[in-house]
Amino acid sequence: MPRLKHRGPIAAVVTSRVISSRIPRLDGIQLYKTARPTLLERFNRIVISVSLSNLPGISDFIREANDRHYLHNLLVYDAESSNLLPQYMSRSNIRTYRNLIVHSDVDVPSRILNARSIGAEDHLIADARLVDDELVVIACSGTTYTLPISSITYLSGRTDREVRNFTVESDGSYITWPAADVDIDLQTIRELIDPSEKQKAAHANLIRDQRFGRAIARCRKAHNLRQSDIPGLSPRQVRRIETHGTSKPTTLTKLASAHALDLSTYLNTLAESLSHHQ
Repeated sequence: MPRLKHRGPIAAVVTSRVISSRIPRLDGIQLYKTARPTLLERFNRIVISVSLSNLPGISDFIREANDRHYLHNLLVYDAESSNLLPQYMSRSNIRTYRNLIVHSDVDVPSRILNARSIGAEDHLIADARLVDDELVVIACSGTTYTLPISSITYLSGRTDREVRNFTVESDGSYITWPAADVDIDLQTIRELIDPSEKQKAAHANLIRDQRFGRAIARCRKAHNLRQSDIPGLSPRQVRRIETHGTSKPTTLTKLASAHALDLSTYLNTLAESLSHHQ
């Protein structure tokens, strides 16, 4: 797949050592351990990760970032799930923000920053928990989805303990129930809540694949190649690829080789073509 469009750097202010040590180096993410006022002059996209007890100490920075519309996420780590957030918010003179996420999983900030670094906030999962008999899922964009656990038919017949024993994949790609050997991603969750989402996703995928196919054709023509000039692929196969797109690594490797490019460079070339032909 081509790289997603870069949207400018993000300043990630992560005050907890435990959490900052779990965040890998990411493209477009600059990590800071303290909330420096100068960051507000250098960045207009800011993610703040702070423990509940340290919230009052950086409240001025949080309010200023929010007032400037720079605050993309406020992530509050409540290790004990103490439910004391209202008291700490009041002490900090901070109101409840739309982009606030309270979590007890130390990997939530890492998932969100990874998603933001590739522009996939709407496609990856930040956190999930079971509240009574409902599964509450938070996307990396901050959107919350709630569905009855009984609507996940893959879990039918499982014990209560097995149903409650689930984890979120480290990169947020899916939720997994080990005992049931079940994985579901965010798109599946949307479809369980609203069946029409499946048709919408199919249409979106069709449009995306068609655009990718046109980018492949543009690249071929820019290199003065005919559809019959791709070793390992027939002209008919190339026509189908340029009409419907492809994501098969073996096919993309053949296309890259025909253009005298390595696969990474070829994909970057296609990504540039996509960005210029929105």
